[in-house]
This record gives sequence, C-alpha cells and structure tokens, in this order.
Amino acid sequence: MSVLHKHVITRSVVLKQLPPYLKTTQALFCFPQSHFHDVIPRKNDSLVIKFLDSRSASQFTRKFLSLPRAPPLKDALIEYGRPAALPVEILTAVGLKNASRVIRVSSNNTKDIPETLIDESKKCGLIESFEGDKKKAVIHFMSIDAAMKASDILRTSEAYMGYSVYYGYDKKCDIPNPYPSDSQTDLVITGIRKGATTSEDTVYTKL
Repeated sequence: MSVLHKHVITRSVVLKQLPPYLKTTQALFCFPQSHFHDVIPRKNDSLVIKFLDSRSASQFTRKFLSLPRAPPLKDALIEYGRPAALPVEILTAVGLKNASRVIRVSSNNTKDIPETLIDESKKCGLIESFEGDKKKAVIHFMSIDAAMKASDILRTSEAYMGYSVYYGYDKKCDIPNPYPSDSQTDLVITGIRKGATTSEDTVYTKL
C-alpha cells in the first residue's frame, strides 16, 4: 500500500537513502515547513523527524512526495515511524511558554555574553545554527527538548544573571497554537494550573 494511503497514527517519519555528504542542517533547509519538534540523525544515511501531532506527519509526507524536491533529496525514501505519545512536558511547555527549538539570549547590562555560551549550549543537545555577537545570541537547536534544557540551565545560572533568556520564533517549524479546535493532537491536556511548568497537577488522555 502506498504511504499516501496509509492511515497515519504516528507522529514521526523516517527519511532514508540520503546522500552521505548531506549534513542534517542542509537537509533541514530542503524540507517543507511543518510542525516538527525533533530531528534525529541516524548513522545509516537516514533522519527521524518527530512532529507535534500525527496530522503534521501526514501533511509533511504528502508535501514531500508531491512537491518538487531539492536535488540532494531526489532519491530519498520516506516512511512512517513507530507510534509514540508526545511527552507531556513538551506539550505543556509549548502551550504555557511558547517553547520552540530557538533560544534567544540578550544582555540587559554592560556585560558581554560569555564566549562559553556555544559550548554550554552543545551540552544540551544538537545545534542547527548559532548566531551572536557581544550583546545577543540566537541558538537554534535540533529539538524543543534541547532548547528546554538550555533555557532551564541558563535561567538558573549565576553566570547569566542580568541577561534575558527566552524562546524565539522557529520559522522552519511554524509552530501553531498547540490546541487548535480543528486538529487532533496525541494528548489533550486538562486541568493545568496557572504557572505550571511540569507534568505535575496535569491530567491528560490519549486521543
């Protein structure tokens, strides 16, 4: 059965037979826009892309198969990955903090941004790109999870007192309101207390 006609209940897709020379960041540049939250490179010239919901995985697959492809992806194959629930911590962070794969750091005082920021960020996860100067920096991670870790570390570090650390807009993912009325997500969150930042006091059910 064609991948286009399968009933999709998974949030992930796997791209196979990518050119060995193609870097993950280059592949991302060739992808159609979609609501993914994690990109995982594999050793066998493949990539796993995880989305916020199964509909986004289906839409991405349809676009990939129907739209003209960039030359590096012309021979690539796509298939759906294994079903897995979206971690409630990620869904909560997206809903309450507008979490994304992008972290922005800016200086609110006369201090320059520490030169160690890039090395400290790499400890949180894979980085797609890093841009910055003495007063501001933009860190684009491969996953929302890595950005969440970086945000927590930087906001509680004494070295970054007097700096603003916040999530930036992820142009590639174009993340929407996580609870649109016309779409289905893996989890429906109810009873979130104001200011909650973890799965505590959170009730969720699988659709």
